[in-house]
Amino acid sequence: MIGSGSSIKRRSGKTSFTTFKINNMKKYISTTVALLLAVIGFSQHNAMDKYFTKYSANDDYTHITIAGKMFELMTHIDVENEEEQEIQDALSGIHGIEIAMIDSLASSKAELKSALSLVGRNFESLMSIDDKNAKVEFIIQEYDGVVKEMLIIGAIDGGFGIVDIWGDLDLKSISNLTQKMEVMGMEHFDGEKAEASRHINFYPNPMMVGTDGNMRVPEELMGTTLKVTDLNGRTLSETKINAYESKVPLGDLPMGSYIVSIWDGKNRIFNEKVVLTR
Repeated sequence: MIGSGSSIKRRSGKTSFTTFKINNMKKYISTTVALLLAVIGFSQHNAMDKYFTKYSANDDYTHITIAGKMFELMTHIDVENEEEQEIQDALSGIHGIEIAMIDSLASSKAELKSALSLVGRNFESLMSIDDKNAKVEFIIQEYDGVVKEMLIIGAIDGGFGIVDIWGDLDLKSISNLTQKMEVMGMEHFDGEKAEASRHINFYPNPMMVGTDGNMRVPEELMGTTLKVTDLNGRTLSETKINAYESKVPLGDLPMGSYIVSIWDGKNRIFNEKVVLTR
């Protein structure tokens, strides 16, 4: 029986990695179930489509494709409260979702690295989650200032998976949807901060040795942490951001390449390689 708080799996009896928790959405459930039964399979949408072929016979493997027409139908359902309206708003800009996961994989972190290497140069890092049991990368592709696609690629608790969402995406609305899900760390996705991170401006780059960098940070990111690290990940400086315009302490560093990043707890919401030249 499928209902609020239930799990939907294709193969394995495990639920820890692919549990969907959708509260207060009973009128959406029957539609979602019909959708999942109707359109499970590969869609040939992007470079990740063939990535999981080698795992397709594994009992822990799950692959779900949700077609755009179903999202269109769901936006015409009458809603009864603000929460359902927020979810419906999030669905309105989505043209499709593809989820491919394997619940148990000894080489999950190696697979994460391999998958990230396949992402095209027209994608850019938006946010990452990095702690002991989970490493998740949120990557977007945009045209004319509109996010057209978001890839979530992650290794969590020994599992590995990719979620692909495409359409005309509003990150704040997507956040309202992902807060209801427990899929690959998506419940930790903060749409407001993710949207704000798109407006961070670091300059100049490259820059001259002996000078500090400049950074403009939106108000939503006040109180986050600015880090400068070398390419080996060693932290060289760490400061709190408390002003719209901040200096990035690079003036004492020798010629070379460094990473400037902004962190909200364990979530990295900005990352840029900076080159110091003479």
